This record gives sequence, C-alpha cells and structure tokens, in this order.
Amino acid sequence: LTSEHSPVIDQVVYLQPYKEGWTDEYILKYDRRECIEGSRFYKQEASLWRGWFFSFDNVRAKNFECLSVQGDSETLKKILLEEYRDKTSIFIDRAEAILHQNYGDVHYWEARRSMRYAKYLTEAGNLFRKEQLFSTDESDGTIVPSSFRDERPRRDARGGDYVCAHWRRRDFVRAHGKELPSINGTAAKLNELCTEYGVSRLFLATDAPESEVEQLSSLMRFPVVQYKNDDLPDGAVAIIDQLNQLCTEYGVSRLFLATDAPESEVEQLSSLMRFPVVQYKNDDLPDGAVAIVDQWICAHARFFIGSHVSTFSYRIQEDREILGFLPKTTFNRFCPDGVEDCEQPAKWKIVYE
Repeated sequence: LTSEHSPVIDQVVYLQPYKEGWTDEYILKYDRRECIEGSRFYKQEASLWRGWFFSFDNVRAKNFECLSVQGDSETLKKILLEEYRDKTSIFIDRAEAILHQNYGDVHYWEARRSMRYAKYLTEAGNLFRKEQLFSTDESDGTIVPSSFRDERPRRDARGGDYVCAHWRRRDFVRAHGKELPSINGTAAKLNELCTEYGVSRLFLATDAPESEVEQLSSLMRFPVVQYKNDDLPDGAVAIIDQLNQLCTEYGVSRLFLATDAPESEVEQLSSLMRFPVVQYKNDDLPDGAVAIVDQWICAHARFFIGSHVSTFSYRIQEDREILGFLPKTTFNRFCPDGVEDCEQPAKWKIVYE
C-alpha cells in the first residue's frame, strides 16, 4: 500500500488445505471453509481485521475469510475472478498452498534432476555417511550417473544402515504444534521405525535445542547421530513411538535427524530412542551448507520421516525419488500424540516421460 492510499485492504483470503486431506485422485477445487489455523493470526477490532501484514502495524483489512484450496495457479486465477472481482485490493495469505501449473510433470522433474548440489557439500555428506553411518553409494544402491540425462527410472535403492528424521522444532512448534508429536512420542515412533527397518542408527536433522536432542537421545534404543554446526543458534510420546517403530520395521541400526530443534530437544528425543541418534556438525560451514549436507544424508537413508508441511522435507522426498527409493520409505510424516493414522504427504512421484 502506497502513501497515497488508505492502509486498509478490502479482502484477506487465507488459503488452507482441506481438513479431510487429499484423496487418491488430484482434483482442482476450492471451498469457503471454517478456519483451521487462520483465525489464530487475525483478530477483529471493531469493524476491521488486524494481522501481521509484514510488520506494517497500521494496515487493517475490511474482510477476512479462509478458503480451502487444492489447485494450481489457474485455480487461484479463477478464485480471484469469480469470487473477488469487486474487490480493489486483496491480500492472499499462505499463497504457498498454490501449486505451479506444471508441478510434478516431466518438465518439472527434468529441471529438478538437473539441479545438482555443490560437490564439496555432497562429499562432506558422503564422508560423514561413511565414517558415522557406515553408508556408501555402492552398498546402499544409490549411485547416480554424472549427468542427469543418463538417469533412468528405478526403484531399487536400499539406503544406508540408518533411519533419517527431519525433526522441526522451535517456531515450527508454535505454528504447527497440533500437527506434531511430543518428544516422547517422537522417540517412540523412531524406535519403532529403526527396529522395523533393521538399522543400527538414527540420523537427526533438526533445529531443536541441545537439551531437547539430549532428551530424545536418552529415550532412544539406538544411537542418535547428528551433523552439527556449533554456530547455529539455540532455538514428547508419539514421535518416539513412530521413530523407534520405523527403525525396527526397516531393519536399520541408526536414525539420522535433520532438524532445527534446540540441543535440549535433540537430547530429550535421543534419550527416548532405542537406536543411536546421529547428527552432522561442522563449525566451518554456514547454516545453509549444513542444511544441504543434512538433506543429502537424509536422501540416502533406509527410511525417511519428515515434518508436516515442511518444504525441507519435500526437497528430501524429491531427492529420494531421483535416487530410486520406494515411495513407502519416502513419503512419511510424524503424527501428533494419540493419532496413529494422520494424513501423510502427497506422493509426488518422479516422471521421466
């Protein structure tokens, strides 16, 4: 809004998924629905609505509503033209719910496969895999051609002797707390997974504080391994059950944890795990580089489990599709405490032609 206009927006449209989740068939649709989380971020003051609006404190909105949507950019265009044509200004919140019109097609995947990570970062990840997780491309069945053009469809990747968990904490707990398990729950799930997949380690990709990592590690029956960068800032029954169950189911001996959880939360999770929890730490790499190493290690795990609606988890799922893992070992997320069958990620499988 420029200084020449009133700092009042005609309409806020808060995009959200359908509460009942995705069906097996992808259908373009939208409906006005009761807010799932949107009402937490907007409050009505007299006749106007107050929200964050990128820290512009004087901005308000005349109207606010939540819209459940399952669609692409054409769907958003249809929404604006058919539902809000009379509005002068519209604020679309959570626009990331809209997919690119060509998302998931052969051209998307060709572009995605062509995007290779910096060699020094994959080498750092490979060295960590070899030394801490006893994992190599040869033993894991994850060798890829030097050129993406030479890649062919495959589903025979085995993965290393570890389960990887992308365990979001900190601000993610505040925003999506109802969709996440407790530290105890995380450890229970990870112990289950490590046992199921017959692995000896858990790799943890997390933003959790050190105290939480320690708490998790103390609950694990398996070693917890983490790639660590000490320059990172510091930032309980269902996750433990899920991870322990997955490690057991897939016969792995480790869990790799990719997370932004504070150290205290990683410790708490590790304490609840029956498997070793491993993290990657490197004082010489910036945060973004450590994240890529975490991503690379998770991509090579026997089994991966991520956090609800996390784009970092989505990227790992894409990497695993490229490497040739079975979808059931890739498209998984933690469920909240007391919920055994929560909505799992949509399976955007790789397409070659």
